[in-house]
Amino acid sequence: EDRRGMATCVAALGCTAAGLGAFDRAARLLGAAEAMRERTGGSVPALIRKEHEQRVVETRQALGEELFSAAWAAGKTLPMEQVIEFALAGVPEGVT
Repeated sequence: EDRRGMATCVAALGCTAAGLGAFDRAARLLGAAEAMRERTGGSVPALIRKEHEQRVVETRQALGEELFSAAWAAGKTLPMEQVIEFALAGVPEGVT
């Protein structure tokens, strides 16, 4: 039930997706993480802030503003259960 911690984990998965070139997935996860932070009053932790900012810029550039905004907005509207389901859908089988 640690919603701020979950937001950090979702943001980290979004950064990882961007690093792997899965930019649509990255934008959705990063958007979902932002929505989670907005609901909890949290912020991007200092530990990942620089990486997070770089990955957001990289993702925006890769997708272009229109696709980025659409994917980000889609991520922001996902209910928590769907965020978790979407995040885990990209995890290779057997990894927990």
